[in-house]
Amino acid sequence: MSREINSLGRIASALRNRENQVLLSGLIEDCGKVPFTWQMDSPKHYNGWRSPESLEYWSRAMEMEVNSLLNISARMPAVKAGIPANPFFLLAGAGMYDTRKKQISIHSINSAYAAIEALAHEICHYVQNLKEYNWVSDSPIYDSALCEGFADAIAIASIGNYAEKSGNLMLKCNALKSAQKHMEACRDYCADRMPSIKTDNHVGATAFLLAEARHGKGVYEKVLKSCDPAGTLVRLLRGG
Repeated sequence: MSREINSLGRIASALRNRENQVLLSGLIEDCGKVPFTWQMDSPKHYNGWRSPESLEYWSRAMEMEVNSLLNISARMPAVKAGIPANPFFLLAGAGMYDTRKKQISIHSINSAYAAIEALAHEICHYVQNLKEYNWVSDSPIYDSALCEGFADAIAIASIGNYAEKSGNLMLKCNALKSAQKHMEACRDYCADRMPSIKTDNHVGATAFLLAEARHGKGVYEKVLKSCDPAGTLVRLLRGG
């Protein structure tokens, strides 16, 4: 597959054009208008996600939503939840996908939303590593802005789709807050206000969220199945 090792600069450059900055400001403002009543809605199966039955439920739900969004048929890998033996993995985030074992580990045992988001995020890494797409997230050509941004944005979009169909306003609220976090960090980065910390995933996720806002949710399938994913994303951000 032909793609750059580091697409951060190309993606950030496309995000900095005036049209995308105006759109970004509008999306951030919309995310901040979530009604307070949404935050009070908390279905039982959302609170009880830690039971084996509920973890299985959310695994199936996220498998279905990710497959629907990408127009593919991928099976959710094996999933386990709990504190990892190696504390280093806690620094990696709410979960991780082991490419060798083909297994997802969920670390956020105290946050329902973080665990559900991790399920959707990590199945995206599983899909990226399928030979049909070969994004190979554990190789030297790994592209953080593209791969992590894709997985973050897919998780938000998939959870949003599920929330709209199920009427789970709490889940919808959290998805919007997650999107807002990425977009605010990206806005600061594009304005050179971001401290020297890891920003690749925020820039990548924002790029996909803006591409979705401009062209619809079909952008995720289009980029996944492109022979030049980073180039396709940049062209979408520039109106192509």
